[in-house]
Formats: sequence, structure tokens, C-alpha cells
Amino acid sequence: MTKRIKILIPQGCRSDAGLIEPIIKRLQKSEWCECDILQLSPSNYLKSYEITSKYLLLHKPDLVLCVGDRVEMTACACCVYHDNIEIAHFYSGIIGSSYTFDDINRHVITLYSNIQFCENEKAKRVTEKILNAIGKTSNAFIVGISHFDDFLIDESKVPIEEYDLVLLNAITYPNTHFDYKGKWEKKRKQIWIQPNPDFNSIMEDIPSDDFWYNTLPRSEFLGLLKNCMRFISNSSIIYYEAPYFLKNEQIILIGKRNKSRSTDYNEIQFGASDKIVEILKEYFKLNNGSKL
Repeated sequence: MTKRIKILIPQGCRSDAGLIEPIIKRLQKSEWCECDILQLSPSNYLKSYEITSKYLLLHKPDLVLCVGDRVEMTACACCVYHDNIEIAHFYSGIIGSSYTFDDINRHVITLYSNIQFCENEKAKRVTEKILNAIGKTSNAFIVGISHFDDFLIDESKVPIEEYDLVLLNAITYPNTHFDYKGKWEKKRKQIWIQPNPDFNSIMEDIPSDDFWYNTLPRSEFLGLLKNCMRFISNSSIIYYEAPYFLKNEQIILIGKRNKSRSTDYNEIQFGASDKIVEILKEYFKLNNGSKL
């Protein structure tokens, strides 16, 4: 290797950080590349674009690895694309509920991308359709998910008494507000987790006799999820982490945000982090031979 490949990994909200962390660990240990991290402004397109633009004025990565469907990640991908830098998109091709902001953001990032990492065959087919619609050749790989790569469980926050765990993100349909009241029967103490920093936050309406956290390390959240009586949510966690710990009757899906998600837990493959690192290494060998 004559030169180490420079890979930039932008991060937005906590969910992105948890998904990309095991990939960062592997890239930072790799001899063929160097990995830099860029913190974006959660739920803020303009600031995230500006942050990315300022970074690119000083640095020129060979590739930017974007994850998911957040608005701040979309801004970053847009800036990177127009600076003629290659983009890899992880979790490409997933459909949550047809035309939510999340779905549109995800597909826009895919359109910008040169490499697409998909969780399953269904997501790969969606990715190929999106790119083929504009005459762009897909470069999609099925890698599974990174949710359980290197994951740890910390049960230090688990209370003695029984509880339900509640995480309700804002509705991401245009011109739609989410009223959660009366959507489920309260049976016991509830522990609330502050949602993603989107518009229409509902945290101010939490009953005063319940407990809530602004945020938690992923390991502590998984400890609460593992031990709860019910998980009440509209988060994609319903389809990923929750089925790993809970029975179907313990998982309560609220609202439309992820009602039609294309993820099927029974078809999930683990170990995406190792696959992605190897694919990227091979990609630069084949397509940018002078850099390795």
C-alpha cells in the first residue's frame, strides 16, 4: 500500500452513532485506511451542510460513509456529492411507511451514493430500482445489520419494580402531528426515553408520575429494553433490537412512522461491520488501484 485511504464518517443523532460505531472501530484498526469522524447538527439541514462544507475546505477524503435516513445526513451527502467525493450509503433501500421524510431522505442519499450497503435482498431490490430509474448503475451489497456487532448490555439502570419502556419519535409525515394519548393502556410504571431531535417533540406531555431520560448510552438502553414488560414505540428498534429480547406480545407498535417497514427480523443477518470494511478495502483495490 502506497497511500492510506481517507474515509470520513459523519454522525448525527445517537441512533447513527450506535449503528456506525462498530464500523469505526474496525476501520481505525485497519492499516489500509485512516478514519475521521464529523459531528453534524441533529435535525438541522443548513448547519449540517455548513459543517460539512467547512470540513471539506480543509480535508479531502476519498470516501464518505453515510448511514441511515436522517435530515442532517442528507445535508452532508448533498454537500459531499457536489464536491465530487465518493459516497457509500449504509442501510440503503429500506422502506418505513412509503413517503415519510425518513424514506425520502434515505432514497436521496442512495441517489448520491457510489456504493450501497443493504440489510437484505428486499432492500437491495429497492436500491437498484431507485438508481436504475435515473439511469445510474447500482453497486449494492447485502451486508446485514450492525446493531448487534460488539454490543454490550448494562443493566445498572433497571429498576426493581416492573416497568414499560416508551420511546416515541415525532411523526415524519408532512403536515402531520402525533397525538399518543390513549393509544395504549397504562398498566405499570413507564420509563420514557427522549426521542430524536425532530420537530413535533412530545416529551413535554409525559405524565409526571413516570420517569424519563434525555438520553442513555446504548448499553444502558439495551439493559432497559431487555428487562421491560412492554416496549411501546414507533422507532425502528421495534424491528431490530426489540425482537431479540422480547416476545411479540411485549412489543407495541404505535402510529405510522415505521408501520410498513420492510425489515423482517427473521431474515436479518448480523455482522455487517466486518463485511463493510472488507468490501471497502476491495473496492479501492479494484477501482482506485493507485491509492493502495
